[in-house]
Amino acid sequence: MDVPPEIAFRGLEPTDALKSRILEGIDDLEEVHSRMVSCRVVVEDTTPGRTSGKVFRVRVDVGIPGNSLVVDWKPETDDDVVDADQAIRNAFSVARRRLRKAGEKTRAGL
Repeated sequence: MDVPPEIAFRGLEPTDALKSRILEGIDDLEEVHSRMVSCRVVVEDTTPGRTSGKVFRVRVDVGIPGNSLVVDWKPETDDDVVDADQAIRNAFSVARRRLRKAGEKTRAGL
């Protein structure tokens, strides 16, 4: 990647475990598309007033030559409780699929 990744947390404390999970996700994306130029990840607690049943949103912005890919992952409903670690894994899973498709289109010349 051309620039260091940007990682931000909103409404929750950044932990070493969450940062590590994000960096692993970015490494996986770089394996899928070796020409990534940037990556920005934001993890947000969308229910900061709740003490339990928190809902997390994860946004992954990936820059590739001539294009960008944005994944904005959150549970389908506020009743779908997913911890921050799982939300990060889900967002990166979607990003991997989309980045793989983008790479296939580029190789196919579309």
